[in-house]
Amino acid sequence: ADLAAGLAFSQDIGKQLLQVWQNYGQVQAVRKQLTALDGKLAGNAARATQRALVEALLKQTVPLVSGSGEDGVNLRAINDGLTDIATDVEGADRAPTDGQRQVVAASEARYGKAQALWAKVRDGDLPKLDGELRKAGLAMVKVPPLGQIRQEKSEESEDMP
Repeated sequence: ADLAAGLAFSQDIGKQLLQVWQNYGQVQAVRKQLTALDGKLAGNAARATQRALVEALLKQTVPLVSGSGEDGVNLRAINDGLTDIATDVEGADRAPTDGQRQVVAASEARYGKAQALWAKVRDGDLPKLDGELRKAGLAMVKVPPLGQIRQEKSEESEDMP
């Protein structure tokens, strides 16, 4: 029974990890395009409106890719916390502890906030920018479909000591 509970808990975490990582990949892809666009628009007074929108979107998405803390919505930090719990649960021959369940529940709440912020940007503010870009004859910012996400290399070292 304990092993079955651990397996079911692990599978639930795995589903959540997939969603978090997919959203993180989309955010990264959009931020990369926004950063390139910001550089392209810099110094062009005729494109001040578009540049202001680009800068606002970059600012809006910062919490999704940086910061930490119990209330933070950094998708990578949420992913890392869930990965740690998944590793602990998979390596145990007992049911998940109350502490592990609480950490996962807190991560789910943080992810809900992150997902809401990303949805606001992706479905509301980004289309507004794309409309302005289209009027100016510029390429729109594309959100990659979930099956076409390519993760950027981490800035953190993956080397073992």
